Amino acid sequence: MLADFGARVIKVEAPGDGDAARGWGREKLGNTSATYQALNFGKRSIVVDFKDAADVYVLKKFVVAEADVVLQNLRPGIAEKLGLGPEDVTQLNSRIVYCNISAFGRTDPYAQMPGYDPLIQAFSGIVDLTGPADGSPARVAVLIIDLGTGLWAALGVLAALPTRARTGQGRIVDSSMADTAMAYQTVSQSTFESGGPISKRSGLTGPLLVPNTGYRTSDGFLLVTVGTDRQFERFAT
Repeated sequence: MLADFGARVIKVEAPGDGDAARGWGREKLGNTSATYQALNFGKRSIVVDFKDAADVYVLKKFVVAEADVVLQNLRPGIAEKLGLGPEDVTQLNSRIVYCNISAFGRTDPYAQMPGYDPLIQAFSGIVDLTGPADGSPARVAVLIIDLGTGLWAALGVLAALPTRARTGQGRIVDSSMADTAMAYQTVSQSTFESGGPISKRSGLTGPLLVPNTGYRTSDGFLLVTVGTDRQFERFAT
């Protein structure tokens, strides 16, 4: 998103095969997967060997001198071990906006645990809300946790930049997959916390709108959703 908005984005990849997404799927654009190209459109890539102290030194020097924003999603604790953690970087350049992207944030009891989209869907309970009422839990097919966490990260960075322009000081931004998953469940959480029932799987139906369900037709499924009484009057007539 930041690249789409005009930022000059430099992506750091490992030596050898680079980002694992380069090899995802059979569909290729050039030598890399179509998925990688779609997710990294507008970015430049460089190779840094984190096991090479000289490489790390050059990267840190470049970041401190040139970067407005740093985003990192290394395994918990790795950035700090490399001297590239938020305190390390912002101490050398206090104007940098530093964004941590992680599974559970920096202060959670599970802060040192890594995570993947399907795992966080399961951990947060999203899979228990997904699928038919008489079926098994199911994950959302789209990688909503990965995409949503990136969205919150971008919004956090964009919110921090005006503050930096006003005060001259950067900010440390945290975006976690667990927070993203819980934010997606605001309706079910608020219902339960205010004395309502625990939300359950309901397939294509939903508890808040009527009608709100899918119907099998001769050429596929038709989903009908009506949001208000006025809409229902128009729908029914």
